[in-house]
Amino acid sequence: MDTRKVILKHTMTDARDCQLEWDADFGKMILTMRVNLISPWLLLHFFRFLHEGDERFAKTEIIGAVSITARFDVRLVLPSGATFKLRAYHPFEMKETIPKPIELEFLEVLS
Repeated sequence: MDTRKVILKHTMTDARDCQLEWDADFGKMILTMRVNLISPWLLLHFFRFLHEGDERFAKTEIIGAVSITARFDVRLVLPSGATFKLRAYHPFEMKETIPKPIELEFLEVLS
């Protein structure tokens, strides 16, 4: 399992870019991301294009935030050691309306 790095850039704002280190263990189905600070928008962008940076996601057709977080145990690790499990989902409404954007849920993992 090799660790990969990617720089995620805010192109529409003056917010800081961030470096994300990540590795995916397809045997255990664990995706670990290490980052100092990241916006939810950049995380969704990372998931949207992950299959282009790692062919294993494309070959297994695990593409997009909802699919990745449904199949993998996704962990976001901060420099302090705090770890969060991450889940993406489509909000559901009974009425037929314009589809809502994907939401992210962060659950702290207590050691």
